[in-house]
Amino acid sequence: MKKITSDIQDFTSRSFTFASVLQYKDIAFSILFLCQLITIIGLAFSFGITALVSDNPDVVKIDEDGNKKSTDHDSDSGKIMGGIFLVVVMGGLFSIAWVHITATMASKIVILSLSSVILVNVFGGVGLFAMGSILGGLALLLFALFSFVFFLYVRSRIDFVAANLKVGCKAVLSMPSIILYAIVVLGVQILWCVLWFMAAYGVATNESITTLSKAGHTYDLSSCTTYKYQEDFNLGDVSLYCSHDWCSLCICEGEVVKTSSSCFSPSVSYGKYFALLLSLYWTSAVLSNIVHCATAGAVAVWWFHGTPASSSGLVRSSILRTVTALLGPVCFGSLVVAVIRTTRSMLHVWVKALAVESSSGSSRSTSPATRLTKFCNDCLLTALAALDRAVQYFNHYAFCYVSIYDLGFVEASGAVVSLFCKKGFTTLVNDNLLDNVLSLGHMVVGVLCMLIAYGYAAAVGFRGSSPNTFVLVATGFVAGFFMCMLTLNVISSATATVYVCFAENPASLQTHHPELFDALITKWRKFYPEAELSSGDGRGQPYVPPDMAIATPAVDGKHNAASTYHSLPLAAGEEEDDEENIDLRGPLTRVHSDGPIVGELNRGTTESGLYDKHTTIV
Repeated sequence: MKKITSDIQDFTSRSFTFASVLQYKDIAFSILFLCQLITIIGLAFSFGITALVSDNPDVVKIDEDGNKKSTDHDSDSGKIMGGIFLVVVMGGLFSIAWVHITATMASKIVILSLSSVILVNVFGGVGLFAMGSILGGLALLLFALFSFVFFLYVRSRIDFVAANLKVGCKAVLSMPSIILYAIVVLGVQILWCVLWFMAAYGVATNESITTLSKAGHTYDLSSCTTYKYQEDFNLGDVSLYCSHDWCSLCICEGEVVKTSSSCFSPSVSYGKYFALLLSLYWTSAVLSNIVHCATAGAVAVWWFHGTPASSSGLVRSSILRTVTALLGPVCFGSLVVAVIRTTRSMLHVWVKALAVESSSGSSRSTSPATRLTKFCNDCLLTALAALDRAVQYFNHYAFCYVSIYDLGFVEASGAVVSLFCKKGFTTLVNDNLLDNVLSLGHMVVGVLCMLIAYGYAAAVGFRGSSPNTFVLVATGFVAGFFMCMLTLNVISSATATVYVCFAENPASLQTHHPELFDALITKWRKFYPEAELSSGDGRGQPYVPPDMAIATPAVDGKHNAASTYHSLPLAAGEEEDDEENIDLRGPLTRVHSDGPIVGELNRGTTESGLYDKHTTIV
């Protein structure tokens, strides 16, 4: 009996609890984020609208004869907009098709993506050699050689990566509405950028001067006009010359006030510029990570509970949970990235200002101190770029733990450190191979949409060399590329979640998706034959929507993982045992809150009587 007790204690320490009660984490960061969001919206509608509709100086483009250029609308704009709509729709369809192809032929797609990297570098190197660029060609050929060696080294892992990718694709395809929510969030991102621009313009305009002075006379900016020109021309007695793409001229009340710049130049202090940039990066990161966390939460439910009856309801529940209970950790992790990016941007602006000052002709531009300062700035920018990339990569997995186990960001970070310590190199290799697959998908869909756009341009009568055709073809590639990126980012989130769940508790996949589990475990054993699989370590409580909730008992003051106990009266002739011993017998059943019976049931005795034990382990 003691052996059975030990076995059960080992089982319960390695399984999971399905918790339905949401716990709000890192609330202070949620409040701080909402405060800055309200501030930006307030600035947009108070200062921004006022600045946009105010009597700022007009801007007029003029030709080489000094005449205003025509502002007639392009008669082909309707056709161009129709073409853009077509390539956006086709980009979405091609992206979904690529997900299906990847789910069907994942291993071949991974090999194709690696091969394409090698071939592109080989052909690029040969091309550079042919054009006389020896160093450039040699660099690409060396990179091709490195890619080939990398391919040979990781080929034993390709099948596992492909199986992992296939499971992620299957999970997303079982609840495709997550892609629609990602598109909605993209629309919110665009709206946010518009509001941020209005707020930034309003702040910059509010700090700018409102008058101009020349020869002792002061002009109100509302009486001034900025002229843009590309060709040399005469304006009365003044000869104007332009050596750039566009030159500017400021005239107030018929007098030339500035001959080399616009009348109006919005300005903002460095402190406010930093705050505005921080708000931009922070909110953009939060919106992006909301999609990532919502995807991770939905995929985790799919992993631990199987395919839901209503996939759209599950996705909607995951989205609402992310923007409420999990908003704090999302804001916390996103703030770290935003601070790094804002610091990079501010340092970049400062470096550019130093470069302009150095190029002004001063002898200081070649002094050792100046060169040392430039070198230090470049090193710091490079270090910040690397830190930005590393933190984003770290957060990608931290948010998976946040969504799966309802952890705060600090707790999730500790879980990621543990994961990387145990399986760090495998994680890096998997993600490298996955990135190749995603990049290949972006390029394939982009090229297909570009061809669709070219065909549309020919169908509506645009010549092959016309500017309209170029606009459509370029827009087609960009639209296809980003539509596929939007879709495959969801796949990336799902695949990372699958990897975390497999590392923490693969048995749940065996329970609910045995065919996928068999493929995944077979590929894992192919290159890790001696490695032991975890059955869960009680890290947290995987989330389950209320309509799928399973009751959770407390054992020794703690929730017991993935199990439910129902007290039953002692059968005739049975006696209470002094220890919590398990007598494994009888059929096994598993009861959801809505009543269906699935799986099997263990019966045993505890100090309180006979109980039924529900488990996800087969």
